[in-house]
Amino acid sequence: MNRKMMILAALLVSFAVLMPTSALGCGERHSCMRPCCERVPPVYIEKEAYCLKPNPGPPDTFSNNPPYYMGVKYYWWIEINVTANRDLSRYCVAVYDRLGAEFMIEGICVDWPKQPANLYMYPGTEDSYPRPFDYTFDYSSDGTYEPERHGEVKILDKNGDEYETGYVDWRGVRFDGCVACDTDTFHVFWTGRSCKAHFEWTIGPMEKDESKIIYLVVSTDVNPGGHQEFTSPCTHYLNSGATVKVLRPRIYRRCWCRWTPFYSTSTDPIPIKVEANVEA
Repeated sequence: MNRKMMILAALLVSFAVLMPTSALGCGERHSCMRPCCERVPPVYIEKEAYCLKPNPGPPDTFSNNPPYYMGVKYYWWIEINVTANRDLSRYCVAVYDRLGAEFMIEGICVDWPKQPANLYMYPGTEDSYPRPFDYTFDYSSDGTYEPERHGEVKILDKNGDEYETGYVDWRGVRFDGCVACDTDTFHVFWTGRSCKAHFEWTIGPMEKDESKIIYLVVSTDVNPGGHQEFTSPCTHYLNSGATVKVLRPRIYRRCWCRWTPFYSTSTDPIPIKVEANVEA
């Protein structure tokens, strides 16, 4: 009897050693969303900045390469691409970012980039004529083009109609936008004397392999002293690094109480090397 028990135990041990990892539960676990053996993250974020330079010439109208010079108005189309690597239909995906104090938000383009008539066309687009941003930030209610602390900001749609209003302070402005035929939510608020912009993009649930792309359009602004940025020849940072978070609901007494972070990852800040303008 003891011999049979020993043989049975040896067989069980051998079976456990040779059993595939997926049968042991190391494969993808959709119910609890724990990392699988391959450590594939639930969501992926990619960010690239393209700069529109004055007096562009072929072949590189847009570039994310230096040099950049002091006192020049630059525009960047920041492409933010978010992809779900697994089913996140019961979760909420959100993106957070903070711009440097030298920049202001001009607008948001969804799905593909657009340019107003006073800017050169973005390369690779299928448009044959300029188009306004899908959502334009209008700071002109107080008589100035630049965002002013506690001033009003209007969000205009692509037809130039007022879509939403807010304030250049901690309250900011919040509005819904159509991205890939879904309704996403954007929230921008400002802090400090230099009106540093904070950007939030709430995507919501995502299906496996689903991707969403927006273009956050920013430019160098005028600092509180009245000088056009950049004002110093050094390395500046376009942003603090975009962070994507997967939020899950916490249930309290059979009610959705709040969304809490489950997973997050960030991109690196985008460096901008600024040089003194030798022609100035």
